[in-house]
Amino acid sequence: MFSVHVVVAVDAANLPPARVLLRSIRAHLPWWRPLRFHVVYSGDPSGDALRALQLERLWNTRVVPVPIDNPFENWGTRDYISAATLTRLLIPELLPRVDRVLYLDADTLAVADLSPLYRIDLEGKMAGGVPDFPLLFEVDHGLHGTEDYLRETVGLSLPGAYVNAGVLVMDLRRMRAENLVARAHALLDRRGTQFKFRDQDVLNALLHDEVVLLDPRWNSMITMHHRPAFRTRALHDAVALQQDDPFIVHYAGPSKPWHADYGGPHHELWALAEGRGGLTGRRSGTFRQERRSWRRR
Repeated sequence: MFSVHVVVAVDAANLPPARVLLRSIRAHLPWWRPLRFHVVYSGDPSGDALRALQLERLWNTRVVPVPIDNPFENWGTRDYISAATLTRLLIPELLPRVDRVLYLDADTLAVADLSPLYRIDLEGKMAGGVPDFPLLFEVDHGLHGTEDYLRETVGLSLPGAYVNAGVLVMDLRRMRAENLVARAHALLDRRGTQFKFRDQDVLNALLHDEVVLLDPRWNSMITMHHRPAFRTRALHDAVALQQDDPFIVHYAGPSKPWHADYGGPHHELWALAEGRGGLTGRRSGTFRQERRSWRRR
């Protein structure tokens, strides 16, 4: 039987939402499926928040702290994105005995069983991800010079292949064989200031022909909740599908569901996973019922 290995890369501020993410993942996995939740943590490893996450009592689940000194700390926070996210570039070396992981941003929430995503066929490539539809909207409408940026700065011949790095299936064995971590360091050192989206751009630049595009429902970004009008029918249909029936909700953007003033979509799903709606370990019927009722709206 295989275990599902999930990785988050967080600092102290994002440990509480990572705990909510963990609960949502466990709630939807089969009870007999082992879950290993690796926490790449750039902060005080003796802090209360990390200890609380380790003490989370969930069936067939083990939290694996991976404390590190963040080599990217001097990059600081840019547009609400902390330097901790850059540590996902280090995952292949931080987990040398793990061959495949599912990387998730801490502002995501599982609303389906992640086992099929974890086992998906990567066709021999290094990663799998979902296109970044907010950026592709700009490309589709010729806005902000985004297409030129993706072609010239990131180096993509097909801008439609640019993926959002908040949900990634990563073949760590192949990444280690291709020396990806060293190449990422070198690219950041050489051209890091040119990249608007930092490590996401680095990953796309290094993996642009080594990524399998996944079903869009695996990364349903709330920034697409209002369903903007794409000119390209295929993009329009993909966004409609992910918003109608998401498998992973991604609260991308500066407004987060754990903020007191959050007024965005799917707040009730986050509240359930957080514990205010009765989610407890593998007894997750309430959570699933809420998801079903939400899907019928």
